[in-house]
Amino acid sequence: MLERNEPDRRGKGYALAFAVESLRSDPPEVVVFMDADCVPATAAISRIVSLASSAGRPVQAAYRILPPEGASPSSRVSGFAVELKNVVRPTGLARFAMPCLLTGSGMAFPWDTLQRVNLASGHIVEDMQLTVDLARAGHPPRFCGDAEFTSRLPIDQGAALEQRRRWEHGHLLTLRRAALLWLAAIRGVNLPLAVLGLELAVPSLTLLGLAGLLVGCATIGSAMSGRDATPSIVWACGFGAILMGVFIAWIRFGREYVSPRDLLSVGSYMIRKLPIYFSFMLGKRSEWVRTRRDEAVGSDHDRQSAERHGPPDESE
Repeated sequence: MLERNEPDRRGKGYALAFAVESLRSDPPEVVVFMDADCVPATAAISRIVSLASSAGRPVQAAYRILPPEGASPSSRVSGFAVELKNVVRPTGLARFAMPCLLTGSGMAFPWDTLQRVNLASGHIVEDMQLTVDLARAGHPPRFCGDAEFTSRLPIDQGAALEQRRRWEHGHLLTLRRAALLWLAAIRGVNLPLAVLGLELAVPSLTLLGLAGLLVGCATIGSAMSGRDATPSIVWACGFGAILMGVFIAWIRFGREYVSPRDLLSVGSYMIRKLPIYFSFMLGKRSEWVRTRRDEAVGSDHDRQSAERHGPPDESE
């Protein structure tokens, strides 16, 4: 067990760098990162280790963050949104042999790859920053849907809100990094890098919906005032496609999270997240704050863990 006490260097990135540095005297072939409250499925670790070792690239498992027992409709909607980002979209990218974003837990890295990036970052969503750094270094992550890691959203509503704020602010801060990937893709004529840049540029489902509604109001208002109706028609087609995509994803992946009745709460869920975006626009950016874990997890487990692995065991 490793413990670190550096109040001026707070953040998961610093903790991961500290853990990796402790392995330097006898480095493993592959290092696995997982959150302390995360539970791997049977053989999940051995699968991502095997793939990282054979491919020589970082590997991201399917990381599911489930709503707690007796969760509110908004928590269940949040769980479905995470499922779309962490599992559904990476699965689609993998089917076209495209890289994926790192999602924070259930990650395997070849040792040599870790030496090419700076883990010691105070970025509030260090997994996205690490994705960009790895991709620009020529090691874009790949997805392993056969390996599953799960954790649960905090029961405490204050902790859950702080976690969402950190995710949303961090994602918005990282969106500008997509341009770096596109520039690198153009210079190297690299389609996977360009696709990863597009994936990084996708805003959260809530922000996408709110932006779409605002654009719709503007274009429809313009058409009703006698101006060209073409923009409103284009908006209707695009926004309709988004809604259809989300509905199909819900039919296929989301019914275990969100019941048909819960769908009625989507509007209130979006409204509750408005203060998160207003605080970002006002410059009140979220800093890295350790999420308060539920009592069931226990303080002894409230640490990041790094595991060392040699060549994968055939019997696992």
